[in-house]
Amino acid sequence: MTESNRFEVDIERLEKEKNSLSDEAEGLVQRFIELAQDRIVIWAPKFIESTVKAEAEVTKKIGLDGLRSLKAGTQTLINSLPTVVKDAFNKDEYWPLRNRK
Repeated sequence: MTESNRFEVDIERLEKEKNSLSDEAEGLVQRFIELAQDRIVIWAPKFIESTVKAEAEVTKKIGLDGLRSLKAGTQTLINSLPTVVKDAFNKDEYWPLRNRK
Protein backbone atom coordinates (compact mmCIF):
# COMPACT_ATOMS: atom_id res chain seq x y z
CA MET A 1 0.00 0.00 0.00
CA THR A 2 1.35 3.38 -0.94
CA GLU A 3 1.78 6.22 1.49
CA SER A 4 -1.09 8.19 -0.05
CA ASN A 5 -3.39 5.13 0.09
CA ARG A 6 -2.57 4.60 3.77
CA PHE A 7 -3.28 8.26 4.39
CA GLU A 8 -6.69 7.96 2.67
CA VAL A 9 -7.52 4.80 4.65
CA ASP A 10 -6.56 6.55 7.90
CA ILE A 11 -8.68 9.59 7.01
CA GLU A 12 -11.65 7.36 6.20
CA ARG A 13 -11.24 5.44 9.48
CA LEU A 14 -11.01 8.67 11.47
CA GLU A 15 -14.10 10.10 9.72
CA LYS A 16 -16.06 6.98 10.69
CA GLU A 17 -14.79 7.28 14.26
CA LYS A 18 -15.74 10.96 14.36
CA ASN A 19 -19.24 10.15 13.08
CA SER A 20 -19.61 7.39 15.66
CA LEU A 21 -18.55 9.75 18.46
CA SER A 22 -20.91 12.42 17.14
CA ASP A 23 -23.77 9.91 17.19
CA GLU A 24 -22.89 8.96 20.76
CA ALA A 25 -22.68 12.61 21.79
CA GLU A 26 -26.07 13.34 20.18
CA GLY A 27 -27.58 10.52 22.23
CA LEU A 28 -26.20 12.16 25.37
CA VAL A 29 -27.53 15.56 24.28
CA GLN A 30 -31.00 14.12 23.81
CA ARG A 31 -30.80 12.42 27.22
CA PHE A 32 -29.73 15.72 28.82
CA ILE A 33 -32.69 17.51 27.21
CA GLU A 34 -35.11 14.79 28.37
CA LEU A 35 -33.80 15.00 31.93
CA ALA A 36 -34.07 18.80 31.91
CA GLN A 37 -37.65 18.52 30.65
CA ASP A 38 -38.55 16.02 33.36
CA ARG A 39 -36.93 18.04 36.15
CA ILE A 40 -38.46 21.39 35.19
CA VAL A 41 -41.96 19.89 35.19
CA ILE A 42 -41.34 18.61 38.73
CA TRP A 43 -39.59 21.78 39.93
CA ALA A 44 -41.89 24.45 38.48
CA PRO A 45 -45.09 23.73 40.47
CA LYS A 46 -43.14 23.60 43.73
CA PHE A 47 -41.35 26.84 42.89
CA ILE A 48 -44.59 28.58 41.95
CA GLU A 49 -46.34 27.39 45.11
CA SER A 50 -43.49 28.50 47.36
CA THR A 51 -43.35 31.87 45.61
CA VAL A 52 -47.09 32.43 46.05
CA LYS A 53 -46.81 31.54 49.74
CA ALA A 54 -43.73 33.73 50.20
CA GLU A 55 -45.40 36.71 48.54
CA ALA A 56 -48.35 37.00 50.93
CA GLU A 57 -48.81 40.71 50.21
CA VAL A 58 -49.18 40.12 46.47
CA THR A 59 -51.41 37.09 47.06
CA LYS A 60 -53.74 39.13 49.26
CA LYS A 61 -53.73 41.97 46.76
CA ILE A 62 -54.85 39.84 43.82
CA GLY A 63 -57.45 37.99 45.91
CA LEU A 64 -59.14 34.65 45.31
CA ASP A 65 -60.22 35.48 41.77
CA GLY A 66 -56.68 36.49 40.90
CA LEU A 67 -55.33 33.29 42.43
CA ARG A 68 -57.82 31.18 40.46
CA SER A 69 -56.80 32.91 37.26
CA LEU A 70 -53.13 32.48 38.12
CA LYS A 71 -53.64 28.81 38.90
CA ALA A 72 -55.46 28.19 35.61
CA GLY A 73 -52.71 29.87 33.62
CA THR A 74 -50.02 28.10 35.61
CA GLN A 75 -51.08 24.64 34.48
CA THR A 76 -50.98 25.77 30.85
CA LEU A 77 -47.49 27.15 31.43
CA ILE A 78 -46.30 23.96 33.12
CA ASN A 79 -47.70 21.87 30.27
CA SER A 80 -45.69 23.94 27.78
CA LEU A 81 -42.40 23.69 29.69
CA PRO A 82 -41.09 20.53 27.96
CA THR A 83 -41.35 22.26 24.59
CA VAL A 84 -39.79 25.44 25.95
CA VAL A 85 -36.87 23.47 27.42
CA LYS A 86 -36.31 21.53 24.21
CA ASP A 87 -36.40 24.71 22.13
CA ALA A 88 -33.93 26.37 24.51
CA PHE A 89 -31.38 23.53 24.63
CA ASN A 90 -31.75 21.82 21.25
CA LYS A 91 -29.59 24.29 19.30
CA ASP A 92 -26.69 23.21 17.14
CA GLU A 93 -24.47 26.05 18.35
CA TYR A 94 -24.55 24.55 21.86
CA TRP A 95 -23.41 21.13 20.67
CA PRO A 96 -20.29 21.37 18.45
CA LEU A 97 -20.17 17.65 17.68
CA ARG A 98 -23.33 18.09 15.63
CA ASN A 99 -21.20 19.76 12.97
CA ARG A 100 -20.48 16.87 10.60
CA LYS A 101 -18.57 18.83 7.98
